[in-house]
Amino acid sequence: MTAPNSQCSWAMAVLLAPGDHDDAAVLLARAHAGRCLRCAEVLEDDGAADRVLEQLQSRRPAAHTAARALLAVVAIAQLAVAVPWLFGFNVLSSIGGAVATSHLTRDGALGVAVGAAGLFTVWRPSFSRAMVLVCTVPMLVQLVSSLADSADAQVGFRVELVHLVTPLVVVLAMIVGRPPKAPTADRRPPAPLRSLR
Repeated sequence: MTAPNSQCSWAMAVLLAPGDHDDAAVLLARAHAGRCLRCAEVLEDDGAADRVLEQLQSRRPAAHTAARALLAVVAIAQLAVAVPWLFGFNVLSSIGGAVATSHLTRDGALGVAVGAAGLFTVWRPSFSRAMVLVCTVPMLVQLVSSLADSADAQVGFRVELVHLVTPLVVVLAMIVGRPPKAPTADRRPPAPLRSLR
């Protein structure tokens, strides 16, 4: 078996981890494997799939892997701060002073949602679009509640800077969920799929 070209590499990456890719990419990869003898051979031979997977893992873009690792670290840090907030314990009291318990517990609940969504995105990048929405809602709620609670003097401004983690999780989830670039050659689906449009 010869080394796969870029289209074969892309198709194998999609077919060997279909949960990490959207349905359209899986459909295109299956169509490619249906007309490429090399890919069909790989899919039929169990050992060949492992060899191709090793080749693909060694060529995985470093930026994507780094973004996943950074997202995992940020999401775990978010959870480490947010879980105590659920119980009214401010682990960051040295930063901004006293905070109202109602504000702290609300931020704890929102922070747990953001942290969990970040970790889920690390585990399953194909769900990143949904997780970006899951994180965007708490981000907007935090913004509105921060403005209201700051006006009522329930929280100091410096404590609210902790919420900058949420937009960071959103941006990293977008980077992690960005689909891999498909090869430029032969991007059109085969004739049977074109006729379904």
